Amino acid sequence: MSRGTRTARGASTTAPVPGSWPVAGGTASLSNEPAGSTGWQLAVDGVPQSHVDLADPTVLVFEYVRWIGGLVDCLAPPGADLSTVHVGGGAGTLARYVAATRPGSHQVVLDPDVALLDLVREQLGLRSAGRLKVRAVDGRSGLAGCRPGSFDLVVRDAFADAGVPTSLVTTQWCEAVAAVLRPGGVLVCNLPDATPFPCTRAEVATLRTRFAHVLAVAEPGTLRGRRTGNVLLVASDAPLPEASWGRRLAGDAVAPVRLMDDGQVRDRFGGGTPLDDAGPFVAPPPRPRFR
Repeated sequence: MSRGTRTARGASTTAPVPGSWPVAGGTASLSNEPAGSTGWQLAVDGVPQSHVDLADPTVLVFEYVRWIGGLVDCLAPPGADLSTVHVGGGAGTLARYVAATRPGSHQVVLDPDVALLDLVREQLGLRSAGRLKVRAVDGRSGLAGCRPGSFDLVVRDAFADAGVPTSLVTTQWCEAVAAVLRPGGVLVCNLPDATPFPCTRAEVATLRTRFAHVLAVAEPGTLRGRRTGNVLLVASDAPLPEASWGRRLAGDAVAPVRLMDDGQVRDRFGGGTPLDDAGPFVAPPPRPRFR
């Protein structure tokens, strides 16, 4: 017999069922992690994509998601609205987090994989309601449909095969993001990379064509070239909360992490060439298979 659970918005739903389903990006699977808990992991072709705790959306399991969650906490006073666009839906982990910690926030989730969104809606209860809109559309098209100057934060966490879709890494993409952000708004970009960081260098150069400030976060092991890992880039026209976010990152008990300021980003990831819609593009490294 299935048991009842609650979504991030408090609506009752039937408990998820472990299994596999075909989606546009391959084969999606759901597993109960830890077993017997209210936590569920979404993977595509065996690569973990998202983890959500249906009873407590403030639980963030993946390390890079905790980095973003910590930034969200530092961008505005506790409980204040933070209108957010999520480019790349997954299981809606960060959308649920924002809804739980800043319940008045208007949010939009953009993802072109209709089958994946259907799976997440039916199994994990993420659907358009109230201040949350879930749209089956790619990031660029979805941003074009957003009201200009109406968002505080854009989070890009989207993947196609091993890397980020090329439409989401160019100067034209940056202009599309800037168009929907309010003054001082923030763009967060998650990407996989490995030494000598060709994707990161190209994206930093691209972001600097539009944004005055660019920070980066990565694990020391990734920076030392030991493995492919998540690199988080954060860009804005306004100064970013380095001190408060740095303290949050330092308090992560699971793994050490390094926050690089504007100058350190320039020193470590400088020398790249901005990317254009016409290409050429940098080939990404194998996508990390850890969280």
